[in-house]
Parts: sequence; structure tokens; C-alpha cells
Amino acid sequence: MKLSTAAATLLGGLLLAACQSSELPQRSDDEVANLILHQEYEEAVRVAKERHDKDPGNEQAELRYRQASVAYLMEMGRRATFADRDEEALEFFEQALALDPEATTIDAWLAKTHTKLSERWLERALQLHAQGNLEGAVEAYEVALSHTPGHIAATRGMMEATLQINHRKGLAADYYNQGVRTLRDYWLERSLRSFAAVKKYQPDTSTQVDKRRGQVESFLAEERATVAAALENDGLYDAARNEYRLSLALDPDHAGARAGFDRMDREAKATEVLRDARMSVLRGDYAKARELVEEGRQMTELQEEAFQGVLTEIEEDRVEKLYQAALSLEKDYRYRAAIRAYTGLLAEVQYYKDALARKQTLEHYVERVPRYYAEAEAEEDLEVKLGLFRAARDLWPEYEDVEDRVAELEKQLAERDEQ
Repeated sequence: MKLSTAAATLLGGLLLAACQSSELPQRSDDEVANLILHQEYEEAVRVAKERHDKDPGNEQAELRYRQASVAYLMEMGRRATFADRDEEALEFFEQALALDPEATTIDAWLAKTHTKLSERWLERALQLHAQGNLEGAVEAYEVALSHTPGHIAATRGMMEATLQINHRKGLAADYYNQGVRTLRDYWLERSLRSFAAVKKYQPDTSTQVDKRRGQVESFLAEERATVAAALENDGLYDAARNEYRLSLALDPDHAGARAGFDRMDREAKATEVLRDARMSVLRGDYAKARELVEEGRQMTELQEEAFQGVLTEIEEDRVEKLYQAALSLEKDYRYRAAIRAYTGLLAEVQYYKDALARKQTLEHYVERVPRYYAEAEAEEDLEVKLGLFRAARDLWPEYEDVEDRVAELEKQLAERDEQ
């Protein structure tokens, strides 16, 4: 059984990883191993089973039988998922994982398939929700969450659909109790919606309801601040600033959120300056880049190392440009100018790539080629003369008129040989 060319190309890397997880060699005299490597999975299983049945206690035969079975199940699973038969694909992948629990490749395909199913059920849920089929939407949201627990869009959609169902059933009076229950379970967003609904349907809201709603908003503010702190720790300053802002919108007196917002506001602006500085380096505008680095350093408390890195980038980029300029001169056979360029570079950086070796080689050419040329001019023997001019040309093709002299001598020798 073989995969199509396109599928084989797509899966080649994953198959190799799967084989390596079970210590399958990339080249082997073992027939089963070669069948797996050549994607003949069904035949591999057949041969491996025959060997295993003949010698059940043979560890190598057992290993090959397991590897062949895993490869076959993974192929069937992939075929199923490519055909959008994802529930069937999950069964194959789970069977493969049972045979080889350590294979990370199988885990990756399981996760990919669960994500695909989750997105498909979420799309179905949103369509049902938009059509007003709330009960069907809730069921679809639940299936989506069974594949990807905690999926934000599915969770929010299910909450909204549930509240709408309650409203349709005339349960507005029960929104307060529902809010208390969900608060206990820490379903903060849903709880907040429930208390808001009390305001809508019962304008004369009690003090107790206001107190409960205040608790929910305080919890939500703390949750936002916690998320913001994690984003800040990861260096995602723009995202952290937004989370601190949302926290303050819920609880303007949250001291941590206020300090965090001010801090992230500065860091986010510093990040923009850092980005501009790096762009200036790419453009070769080093003066502007240094100016931006100094500006950004006045703003930041957390990105000093990043700004120092830009200064390093400036120096590295400048030196590399000097090297490339010298290299261009060398390739253009402007040896003396190239030597001067390499000398200037090495005066700043004592050892940079192969600059020293290139400079020394060019100095050898510049010293040797004029000597070859002079010796060739003084030589009477045409063949020796040609050899000297050729030696000069091979080292420095554009020195004086060496190319023309070689061509002229080659012509003279050819005419002499014809006589």
C-alpha cells in the first residue's frame, strides 16, 4: 500500500521522526525495515507478522511487528484525516499511540486532529447560534470543548447561548441565583453577565446584587492583571498593556494594574523605538540608530539588554559592510584597492573572517605578477614567454595587457606549428 506522491512528500519528515522514535534505521538489510521506509506498510505488517508468529519470543521480530503496525495505523489515520474523516482518524492514531506511547509524532497528529474537529464543531455551533437554534448550538459548543478543553470562543459561545435559553424560558428572575452559582465555580464572565441581566430585568436592584457584581468585577480585574503579568514576563509588552487596561476598566483602584499599565505603556513605546532603531541599522543609517537607542534607553526599565544589542548590531553591520566592500574590490581584480580596504578593516578588527588571509594572498599576487610580467617580456623563447604570461594572468587576469599578450603568443605558436 503506497501513499500518493504529494502525501508522501508532506509526511516524509514526520515518518522519519516516527521511525526514529522506535529506533528504525534509515537504511537496513532487514526486509520489514525497508518496506516501512519505502511506505509499503501493509506488506510490512504482513511480513512482520509472519516472522513474529514463527518466533514469538524474538525481541527483534516483535519490535519490527510493532513498528510496522504503528506505521500502518498512522498511514490509515492520515488518509482518514486528509479525507475529513477525522473521528475515524482519531481511532487509528489512538491505536498507534497504544502501541508506541513514547512517539511524539503520534501525539502531534492527535492534537492536530482534535484541533481540526474542535474548529469544525465551533463553526457549526456559531451557525446554529446565528440561526437561533440555541439548544443545538450548546450541544455543538460542548463537542468543540470536548476536543479542545478551555477553547475561549467555544466557552464564551456556550455561556451566551445558555443565558439566551434561560431568557427565552422566562427565567429572568433566576439570573441572580445563577450568578451566585457561577461565581462559586469561578465562571466569572458568565457570572458578570448574569448579574447584568438582573439590572436589565429588575431595575430596582438590591444592594446584595450590587455587592455580588462588585465581587465578580474585582475577581475579573485580578484575573486580567495576572494574565498581564504573565505577558509582561514573556516580553509581550503591548499585549500586557492591554490586559492591564482591561483590569483597570473593571477595577480602577487596582494598584497593581495601575502600576503595570504605566510601566507597560513606557515599555510598549520603547519597543516601538527599538523596532525603528533596528530598521535604521538595516538601512545603514547608523547615526539615526544610535540616536534612537539613546532615546529608548531613557524610557525602558526592562529592555536595556535589547538596546545594547542594537549597538552591537550596528558595529557588526558596519564591519560586515567594510568586509563586503573589500571583497567586491577583490572580485573586480582591483587588488591594490582591496588590500587597502582589508587593511582598514583589520585595523579595527584584528581578526575578521578570512580578511587577513585574503589580504596576504593579494599582497603575494601584487608582488609576484609584475615580476612574472617583466620576466616574460625579457624572455626570447616563445613557449617560456607564454608560460610566464599565463602564470601572471592566472593570478591577476586584469594586470596591464596580460590577457592580450597571452592571446597574441598563443596565436604565434599555433601559426608556427602549422608551418
